[in-house]
Amino acid sequence: WILYKAYGFFYLILIFLSELNQINVLVPGSGLARLAFEIAASGFKCQGNEFSLHMLMASNFILNK
Repeated sequence: WILYKAYGFFYLILIFLSELNQINVLVPGSGLARLAFEIAASGFKCQGNEFSLHMLMASNFILNK
């Protein structure tokens, strides 16, 4: 996994979530929404929450363009 090498904690969170069934995940302080994207790609319902308008605009550009 590329994420494991670059972001080891992403991998650990995904392993923990894989043991749970049918949960909704909230990612506070999601930044560029990399973790929220990985969680959603793993099949969970996920919502990222970010306070900074600049980070929201950047994550919107990355995820939707």
